[in-house]
Amino acid sequence: MRVLSLGDWRISEHIGTGHRTRSGPKQVIPRKRILKSGQKCRRTCSSLRDDGHRAGDEDGHDLTHGTRTQTGIERCEAGGDGRTRRGIFLESTAATLVAAGAWLRTSQPAQAIREVQLPDGSTVFAYELDVDLKIVALRGSVPSDAILDFRRALSKYGRFQLAQKPQIADIFEELGQPSKKNSVARADAVSLGDAWLGPAIQAGLIQPIPDAESSRWWGNVPPRWQKLVKRGLDGSLDPKGPVWACPHRWGCTLIAYRKSSLLRAGGRPIRDWADLLQPCLRQRVAWVDSPREFVGAALKSLGARFNTRAADLASAGVSEADLAERVDRLRQQVRVFSSKEHIKALGAKDVWAVVGWSGDLVPAAERSGDLVLVAPSSGTALWADMWAVPSHAEHGSRMDGPSPLLSAWLDYWVQPSRAAWNRGLKSGASPLLLPPSENAHSGSRHEEQTTSELDVANTGLQDMFGDVLPDEAVLERSEFLLPLDERTRRLYWNVLHPDWGKAAV
Repeated sequence: MRVLSLGDWRISEHIGTGHRTRSGPKQVIPRKRILKSGQKCRRTCSSLRDDGHRAGDEDGHDLTHGTRTQTGIERCEAGGDGRTRRGIFLESTAATLVAAGAWLRTSQPAQAIREVQLPDGSTVFAYELDVDLKIVALRGSVPSDAILDFRRALSKYGRFQLAQKPQIADIFEELGQPSKKNSVARADAVSLGDAWLGPAIQAGLIQPIPDAESSRWWGNVPPRWQKLVKRGLDGSLDPKGPVWACPHRWGCTLIAYRKSSLLRAGGRPIRDWADLLQPCLRQRVAWVDSPREFVGAALKSLGARFNTRAADLASAGVSEADLAERVDRLRQQVRVFSSKEHIKALGAKDVWAVVGWSGDLVPAAERSGDLVLVAPSSGTALWADMWAVPSHAEHGSRMDGPSPLLSAWLDYWVQPSRAAWNRGLKSGASPLLLPPSENAHSGSRHEEQTTSELDVANTGLQDMFGDVLPDEAVLERSEFLLPLDERTRRLYWNVLHPDWGKAAV
């Protein structure tokens, strides 16, 4: 096992956005325009009788690779209150096809087959059109049940392809290679971490989601998420900017510690970031390889926020010297800086506490009865996977832009019915489960906070439902890591590399 020092960290221009395996791109590959000559499938879509009405009523589920022609819209299955789970999905899917048909009428000719009455009593015309949908996801981020659901609901209406990549870095790189065979750059939507969103916008690798704010799925996105995905052309948050992504799932940074070892050494239970500074934990902590989060944790332990800028330090009651001293103290506690070896170090009992991402630590805590999992009471760092539209998205070979079925896919991930199944940190929680507004409280210096010790003792329950979530108050105090301005980036460089900082500034 390699023991790393903090000095081994490379501070790139994207230090302000990096986290998880999404630590920011090192370079941007130039874009190159190329047309796609893909296979086409004949599909049935519906267009509105009233052109002035924009329908976004789409509740999508996994599509299949199958091929068939459908000349009508399937009726929903009845049961109970007359609307089964599958029936609700099909109703929404039918309305999605209505919107798709309205959009496609202006793009290519189609012949009306027959008039169709929807379950809500409205009438639409059915058209035969070429419709397909290609999604590229981070491997393991789309549950198998989601694939099956989407397939059942939309298999009769379009051709669906789902490709998976092992790392978000792979997706980001291929977004800049549209000429590559089967490049993700021509998909209708791809997975991107929130930390990669800004760099992708700056590089021109993705485009705003067409008609996002008038689509049904946007109405289901909580304000906190809406704020995160509306960006300017420089990638920074902009409440008046276009919508660049749709949230898919989220998680957070947690602390796991070996309770027996800590208490035996005379330590106290870990409740917040400052508890990692206990003398008995010197050289007994492993930390995920993220300098952005390391400095953020130092700021939190001083009562500031993860996203505190250099210009705001004084108002937070923290000087640059205070931060440098706290980073140095925290560094002395850490034995391993690694995104791969930190869990192994905990398992080997080389360390007693580890700071890492929920997708890694929740399964580790399930496997060990001696591990306590904690979301720091003053708030933690949040991460999110999102669906973004590549700049080179092409629907088939005859039109530019994403598939008209894209809205069905986006709508699926922000449906309340989906949140009931995606309700924990183990595989990523539904965006609807994150509290809708941030608490203005900055830290834990002056008042006692509610701790969030996560119960993962019932491993059977976790395996079935994955319903491990921090306390709502803790989540309200938690933050997505936002891009840093140039002055703050220099501050990070100074406190992480004091010997190099003077030259860098």
